[in-house]
Amino acid sequence: MKCPDGCGETLTVNLDHRSGKAWRLRRHAAQGLSLYPSIWRHDGCRSHFIIWRNAILWCDGDDEGYPSWSDQSLAAAILRELGESPDRFHEAEELGERVDASPWEVVWACRRLRIEGKVDVARHTWFRIRADRDE
Repeated sequence: MKCPDGCGETLTVNLDHRSGKAWRLRRHAAQGLSLYPSIWRHDGCRSHFIIWRNAILWCDGDDEGYPSWSDQSLAAAILRELGESPDRFHEAEELGERVDASPWEVVWACRRLRIEGKVDVARHTWFRIRADRDE
C-alpha cells in the first residue's frame, strides 16, 4: 500500500503469520477493512496510523480523532468475557475474536469501561475486570 501520509513510500504489511510477526486483517461486509495493530513507520515520514473500517485514523498522541465508543452490547459482551477469568489480563485481539469485534473496538470500549471503573488496563491493550467494581 502507499503511505497515507503522502510521502509516496510503498509500505509492506505482512498478513501471513506463518512467516513471523504479522498484522491481522478483519473484513466486515458492511463496515469495511480494519488492520491490527497500528502501522508505525520508524524511518522516512515517521507516520503512525490505524486502518479502521476503511478509514485512516492518525496516532498523534491524543484520542480526539478516535471514535467515542459507547456500544453497550459490546461493553456487556466484553465484561462477560473478562468475568470468565477475572484474575488474568486479556489482550484486545483475543477479546475481539471472542466477542466478534475488531481489536480497536475492544480497546475503545475498554477505555470507556476503565473510566467507568469496571476494568483495569495493562500495557495499553491488555484488560481485566476490576474485582472491586460497582455492578
